[in-house]
Amino acid sequence: MVKLDPKKFSYATSNYNVSIWPLLMLSEMLCFHFQKITGLNFGSAVGEWRQRVNRWAVDNKRFDLVAKKTIKRIMADKKWVQHCLKKLEASCCKLINFSHSVYRSDLSKKNNHQLLSLYLQYRKLYFAMYLYGWVPNAPEGQNNLFSEYLKKLLLVKLKKLKKENQVGEYFFVMTTLNRTTVREQEQIDFLEMLIKSKRKLNNSYSKKLIADHTKKYCWLPFDYEGQAWTEEYFTDQAKDLLSRKIDPFKELKKMKLARKDFAAKQRRYWRECELDKDEKLGYLFKNAQLLMWWKNKRKDILYQSYFYMDKLIHEIAKRLHLTPIQVRHILPQEMKAALVDNKHNVHELNARIQHSIIVLTDHKIKIYTGAEAKKMALQFFKPKQVDLSQNNLIGQTAYGGQVTGKVKIINDLEDMAKMEFGDILVSEKTVPVLVPAMKKAAAIVTDQGGITCHAAIMARELKIPCVIGTKIATQIFNDGDKIRVNADSGQVVRI
Repeated sequence: MVKLDPKKFSYATSNYNVSIWPLLMLSEMLCFHFQKITGLNFGSAVGEWRQRVNRWAVDNKRFDLVAKKTIKRIMADKKWVQHCLKKLEASCCKLINFSHSVYRSDLSKKNNHQLLSLYLQYRKLYFAMYLYGWVPNAPEGQNNLFSEYLKKLLLVKLKKLKKENQVGEYFFVMTTLNRTTVREQEQIDFLEMLIKSKRKLNNSYSKKLIADHTKKYCWLPFDYEGQAWTEEYFTDQAKDLLSRKIDPFKELKKMKLARKDFAAKQRRYWRECELDKDEKLGYLFKNAQLLMWWKNKRKDILYQSYFYMDKLIHEIAKRLHLTPIQVRHILPQEMKAALVDNKHNVHELNARIQHSIIVLTDHKIKIYTGAEAKKMALQFFKPKQVDLSQNNLIGQTAYGGQVTGKVKIINDLEDMAKMEFGDILVSEKTVPVLVPAMKKAAAIVTDQGGITCHAAIMARELKIPCVIGTKIATQIFNDGDKIRVNADSGQVVRI
């Protein structure tokens, strides 16, 4: 068993409905390859999988050390961020083009050696893409270091304006790039589709429009290995919208007006804080906007590639007489033996699904199951003592506003059925599959996340109050609790 000091590690994040592949590849990149960007890796990491719920324990000090080095690099070289993002864009194109070619190909006609080659090519392109793809995350560390640094600089400006209480509002407006995202474009195209169909859903023309829309956007909620949207999903969304007598013309107009108003607000805030005159602060906020936008864009590329590569996973499963989930619990380093030599242990794969621990350290990967996994889980994932009687939490503003409503704890697909319009969605962290529930929410509150997290990005797109990084909201609040979310100040209070 690998010897690591559990005291140096702390719980970092959870992921639901995930397997070892492709999630492990991200951790490999961080622990073994990221020094190519900043000269420093993220050290060791411990990952746990238990019935497809994943948790990670990491060295927070190492994460923050990488963050500080990244911030210094941003400050010292004004061309560095642009250079990294150009590299990221190019590698994104290669990854999506390759994975799409796999999706379009007839995999049944390829032999096992060829399937292995596709699997390994994707792995190589994945590392190349995510090496630069983590640059938007790196300055934040585990404690939102870049965000807090920018807030301190911004607070100096706002104190002069006597608006220091609005730092959250100013911060999220000034760190948002006013550019249409894929999810916003999907909403626009969806509304335009309803207009073209004249709000009729059963004729052949309308069905074709829905089929085309599905083909273009079905991958959006896929996440690591989620379910794609279907024609039935979009048909149900259209029926729901029309049943609530929502006029697509007015909704489109409202979206365009909101973008215009946001742009005007952003120009006003920029002018009030004199960022055009403050070269340092203007440079930092422009880069913060780009980094946030690219984190979102990078996720879209990854989810789309996961959707495309799922076809390969299913073909491998068919060849090896395994389920796709079992294939996803084969370590990448084991795939050659499995595909070429037909060497894989079904009982071991099932044990990994049941409960496994993966340790990444010293450029090595060790996996444990059974009693060893249980022992290590107790060492690295000890539950923290939380005062459940507290009624007031402070987090970070992702999108401003104030609202009161009932709590609904939503962490995975199965939780979404309880979500109703006007509820406040409280989650460890949000993921794409939860978007339908987020669209019903009056506000969003999360345990985890920084300014570039999924919840923050979606809150900006949905224009609903959002407080992120509360750390313990899902432990403090219960379904049905009435809470007030003051996203302007980052405060969440039980009423």
